[in-house]
This record gives sequence, C-alpha cells and structure tokens, in this order.
Amino acid sequence: MRLADGRAAHREYIRHPGAVMIVPFLDSRTVVLVRQYRYPLGRHFYEIPAGKIDTGETPLQTARRELKEECGYAARTWRHLTTIHPCIGYSDEHIELFLARGLTHVGDAPDDGELLVLGNRGGRVYVWAAG
Repeated sequence: MRLADGRAAHREYIRHPGAVMIVPFLDSRTVVLVRQYRYPLGRHFYEIPAGKIDTGETPLQTARRELKEECGYAARTWRHLTTIHPCIGYSDEHIELFLARGLTHVGDAPDDGELLVLGNRGGRVYVWAAG
C-alpha cells in the first residue's frame, strides 16, 4: 500500500465474513442471554446471541438462524440497529446488530456439540449453550 506521503508500506490484516449480534427482548424488560464457555479465557460468559455470517446468507437470515440455534426462539419483528467494526486495526470484520421482539419459543436447534438449557436467575432469562 502507499502512505499519504507516497512511501510504500506493508500491512497485514485478517479477512472475516462478518457476523451478527441479536438483542432479543422476551418482553419489555427481559433480554434473552446466552451463557457460553469461552476457551481462550477459560470461563463462562453471559452474552447476547451472535454468530458468523455463512456464505450466501444475508445478515438478517444469519440473525434468524442464530436466534433459533442458540436460544430456540423466533422473532416476529426485527430491526437493524447499527454496524460495528470491532477490530478495525487488524481485521475487516463487521458485526450487524439487530433488535428482535415478539419472541416465540420454537424448539431447540443447536449446532453439533451444543446443548440448550433455558434458565431463570434473579428474574433474568438466559439460555445456557453447553458445548
């Protein structure tokens, strides 16, 4: 690449297909979270559902698939909130953030090696994705 002053420079970065994150409201005060074990840090985390965009999918198709796979829910209404670039210094990754409302439990559809467990802790609904 060429710098603004005309000198040549070498840059490395990671290509990424993109991802989605979903904020799924079960009702006006309750967001469904996923409890997942993250191997790099060696512990469980509560997260909003998310996943990588597969080849040929639109971000909305990915969001719908991930909400069902990770939480067992479908949403009546969807709204795209924003696009996030979380690793702009070393990756072209973009994350499409969606709001999902009007949830209906449609059954589990976890990825291979995952188990979904619905739970309620202190009034908070969460899904435990054990994998």
